[in-house]
Amino acid sequence: MIENVPGIYNAPSIYKAGGGGGGGGDVIFYEVIGGKNYPCVKIGNKIFACENLDFLNSNIAFNPGGEVSTPAAWYYGGGNAPISDGDGLLYNWYAVKYIEDNKNNLLGNGWRILSRSDRSYFVDRLNSSSNGNSIKAKDGWQNGYEGIDLLYLQYKSNGRRAVNGNFDSRLFWGDFWLSDEYDVNMGYDFIIPGNSSTLNNPGGSDKRLAFSVRCCRDV
Repeated sequence: MIENVPGIYNAPSIYKAGGGGGGGGDVIFYEVIGGKNYPCVKIGNKIFACENLDFLNSNIAFNPGGEVSTPAAWYYGGGNAPISDGDGLLYNWYAVKYIEDNKNNLLGNGWRILSRSDRSYFVDRLNSSSNGNSIKAKDGWQNGYEGIDLLYLQYKSNGRRAVNGNFDSRLFWGDFWLSDEYDVNMGYDFIIPGNSSTLNNPGGSDKRLAFSVRCCRDV
């Protein structure tokens, strides 16, 4: 795979009717994160990517088998490409730490992996902190599980990779790593369940699990 290189892409803005739905997100535009273009939205004084991270380099093992306790990433199902546009890669937390520790060189332009604080920043702009439907995309979920995408963040369910290498939960469950470490064996993540409007508070999960990752930067 070609390694990504940081850069800046000034694409025309694409305005969406309704301008943020009252939640603060007002326009979709594009920026480069780790050498690839991502749709983004400005919420307050932060810019959030609206797709999952899809970054690899030679320090992140791609598609290894079994239990992995070093930086690694997979596309859902173990293929060589994402199933749908915007799915991105599933990373274990060791890869999350590697990217975050080297974010200036790897991601560029002030981008970082979401932290608990960054997550709270957009959750605080929702009508209710438990309203998971407000950040769920209008597609990318099992029928009946779609959201209203109030902030245009377009969170979809890309499933996860279990420690034993099995892939599951796609279209039913969204699990996203945060950059914060929970303890020596676990990192913080947050869950968007498909069959509930509850937006769960961040908790700790085994670092060997592989989840989706989102990025943001300060304005």
